[in-house]
Amino acid sequence: KEWTPPPKNQLKNYIGSESSQEKVETAPQTIVIEDSDLLELINSLPIDVDKDQKKHRLRDRAMEWDLAIKLSIVYGLRPSEVSHKYLEIKNNEKEFIWSSYCKNVDSHKIKPRRLWPIHPKWEKKWHLIKRIKNKDPLPRMKFDAAGSFKNYLRFNQVWKRLKAQHDVVPYSFRHSYSKRAHQTYKLSASKVAGLMGHSI
Repeated sequence: KEWTPPPKNQLKNYIGSESSQEKVETAPQTIVIEDSDLLELINSLPIDVDKDQKKHRLRDRAMEWDLAIKLSIVYGLRPSEVSHKYLEIKNNEKEFIWSSYCKNVDSHKIKPRRLWPIHPKWEKKWHLIKRIKNKDPLPRMKFDAAGSFKNYLRFNQVWKRLKAQHDVVPYSFRHSYSKRAHQTYKLSASKVAGLMGHSI
């Protein structure tokens, strides 16, 4: 059995692991979302629904996801980082948000880091530091955080259009941060890697 070759059409391209160059060439395309579409998505959340008994829960959930999406956009967070378990306020002459999220990924350890906003005006306009400081509610995401994002957004008309046009995914918020950091603010790969908590 050990020496029997695999059945026809079941041969793999590699024995062992791919080279780093091959990984880069075959990596899936990262989909980004333009600023105008991000703002349209946020404005589409049902926060301003009538405050009657039936719609109260709908509005509360929208407020939770409003904060989660804004944090993802402004700081380039992974879906699994969007939690009060990992986010806290620190002060070094000025208040800022700190992520204590740690994980080992492909021989690279994700370390706790200060979060830097890619459009500082959005951080200020949306009162993100204050909302984290006040522990404003965030959605409960038990296991699959990206799946929770998908599940909430699947009926949103703006998200459905972006999905149909560009095949966006929850990680697109993070990819969009990276694109703005490189193309709009002209930051180096090493600088952006440090901001986002990953390897170059």
